[in-house]
Amino acid sequence: MPATTGAPVAAPAGARRPLLFGAAPRPQAPSPPLTTTRCRRAAHGTPPPPSSSSGAAARRRGVKEYVEAAREMARHKDGGPPRWFSPLECGGGRVPGAPTLLYLPGIDGIGLGLVRHHERLAKMFDLWCLHIPVEDRTPFAGTPFAGLVEYVERAVKSESSRAPDRPIYLVGESVGACVALAVAARNPGIDLVLILVNPGTSFHRSQLQTLSAFLDLVPEPFHLTTPQLLNFLTGNLMKMPEAFVGRGLSLQEAGPRLSETTSSMLDSLTILVDVLTKESIVCKLEMLKASSSFVNSRLHAVKAQTLVLASGNDELLPSTQEAERLRGALEKCRTRVFRDNGHKILLEAGFDLATTIKGAGYYRRTRRTDFVADYIPPTPDELQQAIDHDRVLKLVTDR
Repeated sequence: MPATTGAPVAAPAGARRPLLFGAAPRPQAPSPPLTTTRCRRAAHGTPPPPSSSSGAAARRRGVKEYVEAAREMARHKDGGPPRWFSPLECGGGRVPGAPTLLYLPGIDGIGLGLVRHHERLAKMFDLWCLHIPVEDRTPFAGTPFAGLVEYVERAVKSESSRAPDRPIYLVGESVGACVALAVAARNPGIDLVLILVNPGTSFHRSQLQTLSAFLDLVPEPFHLTTPQLLNFLTGNLMKMPEAFVGRGLSLQEAGPRLSETTSSMLDSLTILVDVLTKESIVCKLEMLKASSSFVNSRLHAVKAQTLVLASGNDELLPSTQEAERLRGALEKCRTRVFRDNGHKILLEAGFDLATTIKGAGYYRRTRRTDFVADYIPPTPDELQQAIDHDRVLKLVTDR
């Protein structure tokens, strides 16, 4: 196991100096720089074995940390290609024999969609995230080495060869879910577990179809003010006062909080102009259109264990209806619907991906589920949720 260092990894002579901190990867061709954020470097297409690193954050991260880290990544415009990275907080305290989890991002392509979940997932998985640079134009699928599907497929095959007795988890969000389904359809013999978050397979029944044509009429940077993209970036603003009051705040207390949060979101929009450029969004929407058609024609070939997470308040995609459709179309599929969450559910408070995976019975470290060997004790938050649920149940049944 390579040792973790606190300094940048040295690059071979003649290679561009990597900007990542962390463990050195397996001996492979040097990887281009990614960012100065807390990530450790990986060679193209192959996540290296786990390494140890420093601990968990004092509080759960959220949209603010996502935006700040995305800005750091956008500063280094190298034009691609895509690459894997693993947050440094994902190196310590992992259970023995932890399976690999590959996160495939949505339309933004940044790869930071799990920023709120890094510490929790790091104890259960060897976590790696796919980063697609803003200026990268890698297609969804292409020649044996050209597309995103092929790129992820190479990593999956490499990890399967390294640990053939362990499953490989693919967590895909919107277009990333399409990539996960395509990889599973092409590799039915590999033990995959798919976690699909608001999958983009419903693109042809969504309002995103008209967004691409509409963006041609909107000058940059005002493309981010379209209703669909505002919802994508900030969630449903109309439900925010309800959320603050739901936390026990009065309307008088919620007012200043709402004003502060709205101001923060406006600042975030100015930062995200560099990350979600008009050209980038148009290209990602075209990729989503192509990937939806590609995957829907191959659903019959997907044999992987699949869990679809759908947001009931998703204004970009008809995710609830799509979850039901996929449950009928896929051989081993379960669904979980989160009625009050929006499209960016992974960044929303109150949702915990690790808890959802465990609660659905989808966590395993070998080819077969072993409820004793795979058991992970509940966290204090999970215990508190169980106690609160039990308290409500008693109140209802005692009447």
